[in-house]
Amino acid sequence: MILPRVRLNRFDAALVLAGLAVVVSVALATLSPSGGLPERARAIEAQLRCPTCQGLSIADSPATSAVQMRALVAEQLASGASDDAVRAFFVARYGRWILLDPPAAGLDLILWVAPAVVVASGALLVVRRARARGPERSGRRWTGAPPPPARRLATLAVSGGMVLALALPIAAAVAPRFSGQEATGRSAAQAPPSIAQLEAFVAAEPRDVEALVALATALLEADRPGDAADRYKAALVLDPSNVTALLGVGSIFLSADRPDAAGEVFDRVLSLVPDQPDALLYRAIARLRLDGEVTNRVERDLRRFLDVTSSDDPRRGMATTLLAGSSTFGPNTSAPATPLGTSP
Repeated sequence: MILPRVRLNRFDAALVLAGLAVVVSVALATLSPSGGLPERARAIEAQLRCPTCQGLSIADSPATSAVQMRALVAEQLASGASDDAVRAFFVARYGRWILLDPPAAGLDLILWVAPAVVVASGALLVVRRARARGPERSGRRWTGAPPPPARRLATLAVSGGMVLALALPIAAAVAPRFSGQEATGRSAAQAPPSIAQLEAFVAAEPRDVEALVALATALLEADRPGDAADRYKAALVLDPSNVTALLGVGSIFLSADRPDAAGEVFDRVLSLVPDQPDALLYRAIARLRLDGEVTNRVERDLRRFLDVTSSDDPRRGMATTLLAGSSTFGPNTSAPATPLGTSP
């Protein structure tokens, strides 16, 4: 049995290459990052949206909510949770809006799969056409006559499918921007759950630690530190090792000029999650207030903070300035404003 020779013109070859490109792109998009805990934490933080700062990930935001979400990411990874489990936790808490680059699911999955299906179908049609032409060309010279209308129609159908395969994902990503929405389908102006909503949820589920922490964080951002402290403490009664709640309590102590109490809280955080960057920096500030100068223990915390944070962390400048000894802070002098009390 002699198989017909398959000849592909430039258009056919382009279709096949496009199909291969789609397959490779999808494969690369599904690869999971690997590495140690700091690298995994950084990768996850870059994928989570800051609830306070528009358009920033929690890796790049200095807001209170971002600080505490970073602590929660580190805590869950240290406890053995997988990357997918950490992301799923935040999705369950905030919805898919919290993901800056949501994975393909539902309509998104269709938009991801449709181009690959169209391209694969087109490539299959091309190969079948090429095989069908083989017997027609064998035994006689090819005249170069135009293909019959049926073939022209098939070529037009494949071309139209290719255009749609490219246009649909682009339209799905761009169109929501013109209607004031994020690409995830959530309104760009829509805020995360309000204090009233969180209070209602906590009233219905008073033992939900994460709801208590979320409410406390919202209260702290609303400049209600007393109410926030009560909620954080309630969360710590249920879960004494909750790093996010501990960081919140420590920040409140630091803002209330109680560096001794704040230092003890940050000690506790670092005993649970060694090299937790927020605790390192804030403990250094607390000790700086107590000691009045950059002592050895302050310097150790600051240098370790610089070691474990990425080069684009906005707080590195403050840590570097303190290490340079350009400022001295006594017990009655205010320390630099900490990111725990700021939001862009």
